[in-house]
Formats: sequence, C-alpha cells, structure tokens
Amino acid sequence: AALTLFQAVGDRLGEANVLAALSRLMLDSNPPQSAQLLQEALALRESINDRYSMGADLGNYGIALLQHGRNAEALPYLERARAIFAQQGIEEMVPQVDALIAQAQGSGGGPDMGAVLREFEPLLRAIAAVANGDDAPPQDVTETLAHLEQQGWMLREPVERIWAGERNRTALVAGLDDQDAALIDQVLALIASPN
Repeated sequence: AALTLFQAVGDRLGEANVLAALSRLMLDSNPPQSAQLLQEALALRESINDRYSMGADLGNYGIALLQHGRNAEALPYLERARAIFAQQGIEEMVPQVDALIAQAQGSGGGPDMGAVLREFEPLLRAIAAVANGDDAPPQDVTETLAHLEQQGWMLREPVERIWAGERNRTALVAGLDDQDAALIDQVLALIASPN
C-alpha cells in the first residue's frame, strides 16, 4: 500500500525506501523478486543522486543475507556498499562494512556470526532505537546487557557510549573481540539506517 501511494504522488525517495525494505523481506520467499526489487530501489536512488542510500541499501541487503546464513551471497553486496562509501568519502562507514566483509568471507574461524546476529537482533534493534531518540533504555535492555557481561560479552560499555552519542567505530570496538565488534557494527548500521 505504501509503495502504491509513493508511486501515485511521485515520491521517488519514499518509493526507493519501500522497495529496499520489500527486497529484504522477500529474501527467502522469493529470491529473484527480492534481488529485482533491490535493483529497482538502487536505480531510483541513482536517479535522484542519493549515493549514501545506495550504499546503505546494499549494505543492509548484505547484512540481511548474513543473518540468513547466506554469507557467499552477501559478499558482493557488501563489497559494492564499501566501494560506494569509499568513493563518496563516507569514511565512518568503511570499517563497519570491512568487518561485515570479513564475516562474509569467514575470517576468524569463530562461530557463525549470521546465527549470532539473528539471536541478538531484537536486542540490537532496541539498542539502536534508544540511540536514535526513543525513550530512555528499557530496564530489560540494561538488565540483558549486564547479564551478557557476566557471560563474557563486552557490550555494556560501548553501548552506553553509543547512547551518549559516540559514533566512532574504531574507538567503540577498541579492545573487543571479533564477536563483540560485529555486534557493535550491527548496532551502528541500524542507527545509520534504522529501516
């Protein structure tokens, strides 16, 4: 319904946003249609010279593929996203995408980060929502972070810094292991493109 309305009023930005969201929703149910919708979103973005959102759409699509355990498929989308961010001089996004590319390539030999990201997705979305201006952190989020810290996950301190306004990826992941850094990367990606 939203897509039809944006098309009717000629809002190409709104249309591109909906197409990109639909592309991620159809990853499993209709992979060819999913890829086609992403290409339509990218074409609209290019027509209005919205290069940042082209990179964000490609990156978010790659992240969605990673979350579905489709690392090899995610890699070319992540590499295209990185190229756009680098070409546009959006330096803060390059290390985040580099970390996702390493994950897609299977660097590190640790656990399946796609599975870890799926498991943590509700928490990461809640963290990003607070960072993007929602109310104060819900008690269950702060309790979950404290509980995870007892299990060895070092997320509480960088998350509190994110909530305080810190966005420097290098500073936020300093001293973290690959798993914790990947989760912080995902939070930063969700903050940058909450939809």
